[in-house]
Amino acid sequence: MSEEIRAVTHITVKPGLEAEFIPAFAERFIAPTLKEPGCLAFELHQVLGSPCEFIIFHRWETREHLDNHLNTRHFLAIAGDLDHYLASLPILSLVKHLA
Repeated sequence: MSEEIRAVTHITVKPGLEAEFIPAFAERFIAPTLKEPGCLAFELHQVLGSPCEFIIFHRWETREHLDNHLNTRHFLAIAGDLDHYLASLPILSLVKHLA
């Protein structure tokens, strides 16, 4: 049996573009991701006290599901679709649930 995969992605948005980024990201990325096979959760959070910083918590049934996500059309297009908003490249980290 495969172990559930959990990940966090850190996104930094250019100052002043936070309000525009949220609906654009939700429409272009969150909505299609939640429809993917194996996606258990995909949540955008804003860091308190740092409005340009966002964290995505995501959970996948298996590593294969996450790998498939990383090759979807909407994932591969994110750089072009959202580049206007990004201050730097997103950072993806796989994490292990401990307690």
